[in-house]
Amino acid sequence: MVFIAAMTKENLVKKLFSVAERIHLRIFGHAMSDEMRKFLAHLSWSFSGGIIASGIMFAVNILAGRWLGPEEYGKYNAALSFATILSTIYLFGMDVSSVRYLSDRKFSKLKRKIFTTVLLSVIFLQLIVILILFLVQKNFPNVINISNEIFLLAVLLAIVISHKALANGFLRAFHEFKRQGIYRILDAGVVLIAFFVAVLFFGQRNMSSYANSFLLGGAMFVLFSLWSLRKNISEYDLSILKKMFSEYNRYVLFLSLIGIIVASDKLIIGRFLGFKELGYYSAYYASSHLFVAELGGIFMNVFWPSVIKNSKSIQMILRKVVRLFVFGAPFWVILISASTFSLISLFGKGYPIRYDYLVLFSMNTFLGFLFSIFTGFLNVHHIKKSVVISGVFAFSSILTLFLTQSILSYICLQIALQVVLICVVNFFLSSEKETIIATT
Repeated sequence: MVFIAAMTKENLVKKLFSVAERIHLRIFGHAMSDEMRKFLAHLSWSFSGGIIASGIMFAVNILAGRWLGPEEYGKYNAALSFATILSTIYLFGMDVSSVRYLSDRKFSKLKRKIFTTVLLSVIFLQLIVILILFLVQKNFPNVINISNEIFLLAVLLAIVISHKALANGFLRAFHEFKRQGIYRILDAGVVLIAFFVAVLFFGQRNMSSYANSFLLGGAMFVLFSLWSLRKNISEYDLSILKKMFSEYNRYVLFLSLIGIIVASDKLIIGRFLGFKELGYYSAYYASSHLFVAELGGIFMNVFWPSVIKNSKSIQMILRKVVRLFVFGAPFWVILISASTFSLISLFGKGYPIRYDYLVLFSMNTFLGFLFSIFTGFLNVHHIKKSVVISGVFAFSSILTLFLTQSILSYICLQIALQVVLICVVNFFLSSEKETIIATT
């Protein structure tokens, strides 16, 4: 599998470089610097590995949707949603702040101390949270209408998800891009094989078979990653943790809270509309986000370093981004809709083609991508405003879902909110020197 990935990698790298160079030239008005090219070369394994792994994982996701049916698939997504919330609590913002803190430090001994301190702190925090969870286990699952099985799987999935987030960050911080790409492919490959064996050989067509496959692949990724980074294990230093929190966690914690709010959508849908409806929602969500997630990953990882370096020319850069994405919105929405239609068809007859879902999910996905770009620009100089705007969006949309208990109302409000907030962000950005967009 790694050999196949290596063969495929060359073609992917060429295409990635080609696309990245064109977009970079269009936005910044000049070719990439040698430094940026070198950076991309280092990241090529990470990018290509991520794309291959995402492709494999989405294939597994489709198989899960087909083999398990909407209801069991919905149960798995409820467990995954709860696990995402728990993993955010487990990490306490340390996954984001530690990577930033590590990237700012060049003294190797200090970096090793940071790595060790963060890793042990997360493990300790996890043990405390898990202990609390099992103390309230008798009553808590009833509140969100999940079974004890889903509850237990969510706790285990959260452990793997949180450590995968940390491991990914550490590998990037220590410039282990090639290993990161290989391990991601290995992770996805193990999930695929394990799920095949569980379903075809043991006949386990339930959400546990999918969850256990995910756990096995994720555990392999974490173990291989930590083994690769074992030379960086050093002593624990509490002062580093205090300093890191004071420097970086002020807004990271608030963003973590926003992440918890956003991740609760599937739990609310499962609680009030049932797991079958959640299965439909999850299938459309996954299908509409696949294309944009990869595009967004490339854009954020490749172009944000250039955006930050050219922060004084933020209006000029934003103007070109607007031309590329905002004025080309119909093209992008049609492209996402076509991609979503093709992918949702693969889920099988159990997942009906709903054209209202198709259009609305595609519009929402594109606007979500655009919203993240605009708030990212605002983040360069106005992080407080960026965090507040993101919080308003998350809270308002999830409150609508809770009150209306309607997926269509939820998606429609998200679309409307994102259009309004994009205009608000643009106002903040353009009011400093010049008007960027007359109308959006």
